Amino acid sequence: KIYDWGMATNHLEPPFDFILVSDCVLPKLYPIEILIKALDPLMGPNTLALFSYEHRPYPEYDPRHEFERLSELYNMKVRVVPLSEHHECYSADDIEIWEVSRLSSCLKQTSFSTLHSTEVNMTPAVVEAGGRGELIIRNWGQVPVVEAVLDGVVLKITQDLNGVIGNILWPSSVITSRYLLRNSFSDIHSLSLNSVFGAINNGDRWSGSNDHRPRAVDLGAGCGLTTMALACTGYDVWSSDKAQLLPQLSSNITNFQEAFTQEGRNGMGTVRIIELNWTAFDRNNTVGVEHLFGGYPELLVCSDCLYSSSCIEPLLFVIEQLCCPLRGIIVLLVNEMRTAFDEFTYLARHRENFSVSFKELHLTEPELELFRGPTGRQASPPLRMTLLQMHCSQDETNSIH
Repeated sequence: KIYDWGMATNHLEPPFDFILVSDCVLPKLYPIEILIKALDPLMGPNTLALFSYEHRPYPEYDPRHEFERLSELYNMKVRVVPLSEHHECYSADDIEIWEVSRLSSCLKQTSFSTLHSTEVNMTPAVVEAGGRGELIIRNWGQVPVVEAVLDGVVLKITQDLNGVIGNILWPSSVITSRYLLRNSFSDIHSLSLNSVFGAINNGDRWSGSNDHRPRAVDLGAGCGLTTMALACTGYDVWSSDKAQLLPQLSSNITNFQEAFTQEGRNGMGTVRIIELNWTAFDRNNTVGVEHLFGGYPELLVCSDCLYSSSCIEPLLFVIEQLCCPLRGIIVLLVNEMRTAFDEFTYLARHRENFSVSFKELHLTEPELELFRGPTGRQASPPLRMTLLQMHCSQDETNSIH
């Protein structure tokens, strides 16, 4: 039978015992409340609705939390089914199953806040913390300016809430930046075979000559937070994104540099901002990495670049173009849980003319903190963080610019 959401339901003869809803939580297409209103008249006191949800980033709110909030307004509750209860052949890290029932029912509930550990009590005194090697975000969400304490310096990072996806500060950027401040050189050196890191005698800071700083490329830099963390750590950074995002990126980087100069900070790397739409890189007419980045970088940072399967081949192509024929390249991949990440790792391992090794990085609860505020703190959505090292074969060496 036909049912247009929000229309009359008498012809369906509700309530139902069981309702299946597959991949319908799509806030970019229509508001979540429309779906909740459509579900409400179909639900009886003992109805169980089963939702499948593939997590997709949305700049205005986390769809999972918004769905749970609206469900409560309509006398419904949500239980997130743990992966341990899924069939081993029919499960994925980025696809969740939700059980939705009336609040009066006796189903055991596991809420989003429980499963994802989103709310933790914390005293307001901690808000002012954030010294060297730390990143504290003081506000989050629908705010035009994000206040942050980066490496002990207070910053204001501009967002454009009416812009495109890259105009928003995403959780992966926060987690990547905090990791770089705390761990970058020591962890990269544990995987890298490149002797350039031999001059480092402090675990997470460059202490060698300014003439021989390691170089990093921030791919899809967005609001620029990851670029700032790389520069603080001591990298010379090429911060890249699409042309339409460069004005906001440039403004944020300028504010960052001025703030650190006023604090008398020395030893920071330089930042160069360049235009690069890596998803549309021309394979047939590449200008060469020397022209774009002034040489092969030691590190490529990809923060939430694998947002769909269509990004896999373009990203692999860019990594190959940036792979130094003599020493290879290190790539820091940080991504929300999506099937595209697994597809990428599989295809990278089987890349012709290249050898690839991976090192999975396990984040602690403090490292997954998104922001702190007077009422508590919030954790990031589930993320995967991986170091990848790629080397090209002798045959491939001759074909790279």
